[in-house]
Amino acid sequence: MEHKMCSTCRLDDYSVAVETPRGLREFQFDKVFSAHSSQEEVFQDTHRLIQSAIDGFNVCIFAYGQTGSGKTFTMVGDKEHRNPGIMPRAFTAMFDIVQNNSTRFDCKVSAYMLELYNDQLQDLLAGQAGDGASATQTQSQSSQPHGPARRVEIKRNKKGVVFAQGAETRQASSAQELLALFQQACANRHIASTNLKSQRNK
Repeated sequence: MEHKMCSTCRLDDYSVAVETPRGLREFQFDKVFSAHSSQEEVFQDTHRLIQSAIDGFNVCIFAYGQTGSGKTFTMVGDKEHRNPGIMPRAFTAMFDIVQNNSTRFDCKVSAYMLELYNDQLQDLLAGQAGDGASATQTQSQSSQPHGPARRVEIKRNKKGVVFAQGAETRQASSAQELLALFQQACANRHIASTNLKSQRNK
């Protein structure tokens, strides 16, 4: 059986062409970045969403793609933090907005982080201490058991706002604290997945 390779090329800032066994097809998007686009360019295109979140709108930035396509690099950045992605830049931008409006509004930033694994919601901040220092604890410390799993359910309140009932919420007073919470939750994500795999193997 003959297999034909598909190639993709960027036509302009808003369209790409894909070569398929059935011929060339074009697709249009709100924005198309090239392989040479910088992290700053990508973030600037999403920066307005940070202000929308501060203004009270629900905001979602969703990264989709096959393994190795660059989702983690785009969203988080490199391990050395020399080339941060959308998330750390968004944390900084969020607290910049809060600071710039501190004389007009009293703002508090809180976060929770969930993982959908085997059709079950895992609370990645459950059992963690709430201060910024504890959020930066080492991997070995975070691997300690957190106790019984907390039941988390996605609900909708009377105003139609979706929220995670039962999720552990932590406050952050700076972009650094929020990033530390995110990193701790990511570490727990790896541990939670390993524990679930162990349970299935028993």
